[in-house]
Amino acid sequence: MSAYDDSEDEEDYAEESGAVELPCLEGATSVNINLGGFLGLALPLAGVFARLTDLHLSCLRFHGPCRLDDAVSLARSPCLQKHTVCDVRGLFSFSVESESLLQVDLRNVVRLQHLSIDAPALKELKLAQCFVRNNQPIANISAPELVKLYWRDV
Repeated sequence: MSAYDDSEDEEDYAEESGAVELPCLEGATSVNINLGGFLGLALPLAGVFARLTDLHLSCLRFHGPCRLDDAVSLARSPCLQKHTVCDVRGLFSFSVESESLLQVDLRNVVRLQHLSIDAPALKELKLAQCFVRNNQPIANISAPELVKLYWRDV
């Protein structure tokens, strides 16, 4: 497996690393990806998920130069309302700033160290078994409309 460098295109990287490449699905309103055995997922470096309202990612390992933060940013996913990430590896930091986000569900995000959410419309936040024991994880959450919070960590 070769290391990624900026001269390789995204498709070559996904192929060489054994990762499944997620295309930028500009017209999709809902995406649900479960890779079953913690296969790698490479996120697109560019493009806008213009109509995406619901994104569910599970049983996978994040791979590649694009971070999840970039893909779900306000600029790239302006309509995102519900975001679920469960049973994933390789996501050590997650930051999201969104005007449209209503629900976030993070479960079993192995070794998450930094969480930052700035979502004025967020109504529901679920966090379960994400942070590593014996470390000092950081969580910054700004959600003035939050009405439901579920947080469980060991």
